[in-house]
Amino acid sequence: MTAGLAAATLLTSCAGLPGAPGAVAPSASVVGTPSASAPVASDAPSASATPQDAATPSTAPTGGSAKEQVVPFITSAAWDAKAGALDVGAIVPVVVERAGTCTLTAVKDGASLSVSGDAVPTASYTGCPQLVLKDAALTAGAWSVTVSYDSDDSAGTSAARTVPVG
Repeated sequence: MTAGLAAATLLTSCAGLPGAPGAVAPSASVVGTPSASAPVASDAPSASATPQDAATPSTAPTGGSAKEQVVPFITSAAWDAKAGALDVGAIVPVVVERAGTCTLTAVKDGASLSVSGDAVPTASYTGCPQLVLKDAALTAGAWSVTVSYDSDDSAGTSAARTVPVG
């Protein structure tokens, strides 16, 4: 707080109640105006800050680089009986990347089927638009589906979701 602001605060807080003995009427005059160009202690950057002062967490193991682990979220998953296909959509929250790949994997009774597609970046996440898996091996029953995402910088797999087929 600047000296002028402190003086103004002190004067108004000592005013007392009107009509009380010894009461001082608050002054309407400005004692001082803080300068817009004067730095406030909390606004001033620290001149002594160096990269060594701040601890920088690292997820990369020594001798190599690791991808950021992400968790895709399945937004829709359904059996399209007319098309004879699984339709699945997903997003990768918080990640915005241009060169990622989304892969839908469906598993049932030891059989595993998959299809991949290009991820699409938006302003706040990376999308995995409708991944359509059409295969004669998609037999009736409950299929467990997951969506995995992979790029140069990030990788991860969604939680499994069960989709009834047939």
